[in-house]
Amino acid sequence: MKTKEVKIDLDQFKSPSQDEFVSFGALILSLVNFMIEGPDETYIIGIGTDSHVYADKIVFATAIFIHRVGKG
Repeated sequence: MKTKEVKIDLDQFKSPSQDEFVSFGALILSLVNFMIEGPDETYIIGIGTDSHVYADKIVFATAIFIHRVGKG
């Protein structure tokens, strides 16, 4: 069985809401700041992953989202 090098980059996350790359720490801070805006609200944090297989690699996309329940 052949083995391949695995590359994982946890230092950069693409933020569609900020239209830029952010660090994991900045991502967490963004979630916390959003929750601070409505401390008495209920929140759901979700994580979803999808993948696509190419001939020479597998690419994973992961979404992390926060939903303020009852606000859309």
